[in-house]
This record gives sequence, C-alpha cells and structure tokens, in this order.
Amino acid sequence: MNKKLFIAIVISLFTVGCSHNQSSFSEPQTKNLPDSAKLTDEDDWFSVYIHIDGKTASDINRAYVWVLDKRNSTASLAFVDSLYNISNASIIPYTDPCRVLAEGCPDMRNIYSFIAEEGKEPKMLPSIGGLLGFGRDEGVIIMQSYQYYHAGGRYSKIEAYDADGNKIASMKTNLKPDTLLR
Repeated sequence: MNKKLFIAIVISLFTVGCSHNQSSFSEPQTKNLPDSAKLTDEDDWFSVYIHIDGKTASDINRAYVWVLDKRNSTASLAFVDSLYNISNASIIPYTDPCRVLAEGCPDMRNIYSFIAEEGKEPKMLPSIGGLLGFGRDEGVIIMQSYQYYHAGGRYSKIEAYDADGNKIASMKTNLKPDTLLR
C-alpha cells in the first residue's frame, strides 16, 4: 500500500472518530440560561442554576432559579424572587417534574425556604433555620428551626416535610429541665 494513501486513511479515520466522540459526549444545551447563571445542584436528570439580576430600577436585586432538564435540554424558570435574597437552590430528590428547595436570608438571621416548581406558586416552609438535608427515600426534606424557652434562650427544632411541603414529623431539642421553662 502506498505510504501517502495509508496516512490519509489513518487521518480520516482519526478525524471521523474524534468528531463522533465529541458529539456523543456534548453537554446539555444551556442557551436559555443567562451567561452569569451559576450551577447550585444537579443529579442525573436535572441541573439547578441561580441567576442574580443586577440592580433593577427600584434598586433591588432579583434572583432567578432555573431548572435544566438534561433529558431534553430544556431550561425552565422555577422561581423568581426579589425579597428573600435567594442564595441557594437544591433539587428535592425523587421529584419529576423537578421540584427545588430555594433558600434565602434577607435579615442576616433567619433562612427562609420555598418549594418551587415550574408553573406553580412557590410554597414557603415555616422553618427558619435552613435545610439540614434530604431523607434517603421519597424526597423527605429535613429542616431546622428554633424556639425560645420561657426563661430565655433558644433551642433547636427539627422538622421533616414531604415534597409538597406538608409537615410529617417534628422534634424539639429542649434540654433544660421543665422547671426552668416556666
């Protein structure tokens, strides 16, 4: 076989092989997302992004929470906020369509949490201590909050919610004797 013909065949096979590999491993399309959107969570099917819009005419930042469905490369808006200073968004496991737990801290003290899903009104959870984590099964959301002793001081309260935001369990961690509570 001619040496030039052999080199041409090797180069063409290499080029076809490389271009095939590049297209089969391409990232999902994010053309609907703003360039400054930041990835905050992802699993095998979804990615969640937060985009903070610069100051609006009323001098308020606006947070947008986007969900990218990796299966069909579509991005949808799940939550828009300008009051709670949304800074984190997590995928609630075992939810399809994807539900997101968005969290913000507008007062430098309490963490407000919302269950958001595209096309639905966000649901605010009554816990004000933030996300502790998710249960291993069925999308259980484990949140922290706090309450105050009657005599002063505060203690933690752990609450569990289902993916719809319904409270399913609660545990108080008050460790002081009852005599100090009155």
